[in-house]
Amino acid sequence: MRAIRASIPIFDLLSAQTAGLFKDLFFKAWGERGSRTEDIAKALRDDLRKTEQQIEQLLDRIVESSPAWVIAAYERRIANLVREKLVIIEKLQANAFPKRGSAEQFELAFRVRENPHERWASEHLDDKKLVLKSTFADRLAYCRNGGSRTPKTTLPFKALEAVQGG
Repeated sequence: MRAIRASIPIFDLLSAQTAGLFKDLFFKAWGERGSRTEDIAKALRDDLRKTEQQIEQLLDRIVESSPAWVIAAYERRIANLVREKLVIIEKLQANAFPKRGSAEQFELAFRVRENPHERWASEHLDDKKLVLKSTFADRLAYCRNGGSRTPKTTLPFKALEAVQGG
């Protein structure tokens, strides 16, 4: 019975109203993610600016200082600040908003969920990764004595379980 359900495309299980609800929820979540991304980026840019100012201030102090031990302390502090600056830059790059637009992401997500087996059977490794990412919320857990654990699925599949269950 479970194998038969798995082969039915998702859109056959959803009414037009439910599909519209999923679409609305997707775009709402997309907008919230975009605003969070912008807020995080703004905070990181502020931290980057402060770190650069601190580095400049310490460099100015080095020029004015003469004792070697004071200069060495400033140099250590500058090295730490440069490391912090690099971490902030990495976080800024990692926080970048997705390159695809929301409509394109939505279409891709629903194409994958419509018939995941088709993507899984593909010879492209990227397609298989896409199926795994869109199906499972976390990495698949395995216990040496008990075998595979019950996986955590993503929200769309949990919603479909609720729809199928009535």
